[in-house]
Amino acid sequence: MARVIIVEDEPLVGTVLERMMNKCGHKVFAACGGLDALRILKKQPADLIITDIVMPYMTGIKLIDGVRDLYPKIKILAVSGGGP
Repeated sequence: MARVIIVEDEPLVGTVLERMMNKCGHKVFAACGGLDALRILKKQPADLIITDIVMPYMTGIKLIDGVRDLYPKIKILAVSGGGP
């Protein structure tokens, strides 16, 4: 079982990803954006981050850069449904 943080600003997409990961037996933490994900990481270690790329306030790319600096061993999967 992996500890997974799902970072998604679209609630429906986040819910679908969360349900899929839960069905596979993983422990899932939901974050509504990059800043929220970093707050979760400070309290809860993770094995994998699944992050959207296009998000307000902090893009997925900025989140990835921050995570790589602070937690270089965490695996990251970036996804995007498109742009504005």
